[in-house]
Amino acid sequence: MKRQNAVWTYSLGPFLSILPTRWRDEHLWRFQIRWSRAALVSGLLEAAISAPLAWVSPSRVITSLAAYFAAEGIVRFYAAISTHEAVGSFPLIAAADIYRIVKSSRARPKLPLVRDEISSGNETCDLKIASCRPKTDWKYPFTVRYAGAYFQVVEYVDVGAGSRPYIYSLRRLPPGEIAGGLKDYDPEDILAAIQPLERIES
Repeated sequence: MKRQNAVWTYSLGPFLSILPTRWRDEHLWRFQIRWSRAALVSGLLEAAISAPLAWVSPSRVITSLAAYFAAEGIVRFYAAISTHEAVGSFPLIAAADIYRIVKSSRARPKLPLVRDEISSGNETCDLKIASCRPKTDWKYPFTVRYAGAYFQVVEYVDVGAGSRPYIYSLRRLPPGEIAGGLKDYDPEDILAAIQPLERIES
């Protein structure tokens, strides 16, 4: 499995890492790519290819574009190596944000109820849960108990598409850390009535 993850990370990963995080979370999570490493390689290649073009190109337009992408590559490389963050290409991020705003301005049809989808996490979390409905109480430091372990919600993303657009990232709760709430979680909870939450004492 580790070898397969490495193959995806260093073959397709550098090219796919230019996509916005939302798109990667929705469509590419099955590949188990180490995004920070892929973005590190991608940023380095982007800067290395664009910088010479900015220097030798006789066209001002191409020079400006090449200089921009060289700078973007450096920023993406630095983010990956310093904060382990896989930053996508800024023009694609802007386009995705505009598309999301336009799409959200329209009434979103109610999605059919389906079982939550659980997948393994990445370098930033231990578990990802995709749901057809938002879980309004799932905000940091809310904690669920699943498969005999405790997991704390650390991030939420609404990708705005698909049958399970609400994606939650969770990390295993370290021993002794205070939980913000506690609920026994089952992927089929969404199909039943919401149960009242139970507080736990620190």
